[in-house]
Amino acid sequence: MERAPAGRSTAHSGREQSDRLAGIAFLVILSVHVCLLAYAATVHSPVSTEAELLAAGLSHLDIGAFGLYRVNPPLVRTVASVPVAFACPRLDWRLYDADPGRRSEYAVGAAFSLDNRRRLQHFVVLGRWACIPFSVIGAIVCFSWAKSLYGSASGVVSSALWCFSPMIIGHGHLLTSDVGAAALGAGAAYTFWMWLREPCWWRAFFAGVVLGLAELTKLTLILFFGLWPILWVIWRLSGRSREMGRGDAPSSQQGLQLCALLFLGLYCLNAGYLFDGSCQALKDYHFGSHMLSGTGAGVRPGGSRNRLADTWLAGVPVPFPKDYVYGIDQQRRYFEGDVASYLRGEWRSPGWWYYYLYALLVKIPFGYWGIALLAATRRLLDRQAGAWRDDC
Repeated sequence: MERAPAGRSTAHSGREQSDRLAGIAFLVILSVHVCLLAYAATVHSPVSTEAELLAAGLSHLDIGAFGLYRVNPPLVRTVASVPVAFACPRLDWRLYDADPGRRSEYAVGAAFSLDNRRRLQHFVVLGRWACIPFSVIGAIVCFSWAKSLYGSASGVVSSALWCFSPMIIGHGHLLTSDVGAAALGAGAAYTFWMWLREPCWWRAFFAGVVLGLAELTKLTLILFFGLWPILWVIWRLSGRSREMGRGDAPSSQQGLQLCALLFLGLYCLNAGYLFDGSCQALKDYHFGSHMLSGTGAGVRPGGSRNRLADTWLAGVPVPFPKDYVYGIDQQRRYFEGDVASYLRGEWRSPGWWYYYLYALLVKIPFGYWGIALLAATRRLLDRQAGAWRDDC
């Protein structure tokens, strides 16, 4: 019987031990993270939108309607409202208005807070605890992706950066959608990357499901439907898959898998809204934003509030739920309003062109910038060393 070389056996044993230690370290980090979130969720009072989000989530469960808080998809607030529903809160939907031009979640949320004022803090804590798994998913994605790229130690460091980030801890104990969108958005990107490396039908199916779940957390993630095909084309043209010796399936087969992936993501998005208004004709929408309604741009008095209603696109079915589309319209109408921005003690409308650049500098911890600088420096040194070797 042949025996493996001693050096190879030792290296394999060392790698297994390293992976085992990394797994233990990750579990410890994750446990501390969950405890921090659970504690913060218990002791902190509700933020301004949490009662409205809870009321909206309960409306999804109780009456199957998605008109409240439609400016973002319903997944996170619905998950938050599940344990609250079992606690039997007082519900009153008389103030609910399904008109897409109105945002009745403010009135409904205020009524919900008043009717349940003695137990509101308890309901918010239950909803927050239900949302902690979203942050856990984000940590798992960070650990798994970094480990796949650079090894176990990198996975531990990456998960620690997620778990101890002030922004993740600050938002992860709330029942808002920010951390849920970040976690599932990263998960969608990771599963898509896995499919790019080794394209097959089951990976495409998995990536499609995760894409659909991510789309149910934040409207801005609609960009993934256009970004994924672009990244696939770049990946194919760059020849990376052939360099890795994997993912060299015919382009036609990969194209079919990509179409299935995107279709499944779209299907899951519509399923999250119970297919309410899915594939409604474009002409049947009545928008409120200037961009989509055309108000003030030649629309006749009493005419349709839809600038596309009289074009060749009028009969095209929109492949999204109606409240998802109206959510985009409401967000756009908000941005078109006179919205003031605050920066360094000053309110201004319109704001500053460098607002988000400045916010990145002051909100991201300096330690993270130091890590990014070290990584960029290491990358430049590696490239320079490679150039020197080529010259020699």
